[in-house]
Amino acid sequence: MHVDIGKLRKLGEAKSSRIIVALDDLPGGVSLQSIGSFLEEIAEYTVGIKIGLPLVLAMNISDVAELIGRFKGDFYFLADFKLADIPSIVKKELSLIERNGFDGAILHLFPMGLEEVLNDKDNISPRALIKEYLAMNGYRDINEITGLAHK
Repeated sequence: MHVDIGKLRKLGEAKSSRIIVALDDLPGGVSLQSIGSFLEEIAEYTVGIKIGLPLVLAMNISDVAELIGRFKGDFYFLADFKLADIPSIVKKELSLIERNGFDGAILHLFPMGLEEVLNDKDNISPRALIKEYLAMNGYRDINEITGLAHK
């Protein structure tokens, strides 16, 4: 997955915002129409949309991909599917996530699995968004961790 952090920065500057909305569910249920309407309402103020696994399971991935395609220029789409597996499986998952239009993904990798995933230059950008690994190892800046991919 080739993550474009530049897109996130550009959207943030254009909207003078750093807001990323977590979209796991909506009151009253989820449908293409209800989520599309919600995204239209928040587009002016919101930079990113974090889509969680509950939303994908409540709808289906093709509907989610359709929404992402419709709003691709308006938001940075971040997948939060609780990816926590061995590196070879995470790489395959990231490829499928990218194929469905997502701009990035939050990963929960096993210890010592990060380097293998980041160093696979054919499948992942060194700027992948990593959550748990950073916290577990005391990294405070994404640039600290992306340096691992350049070794």
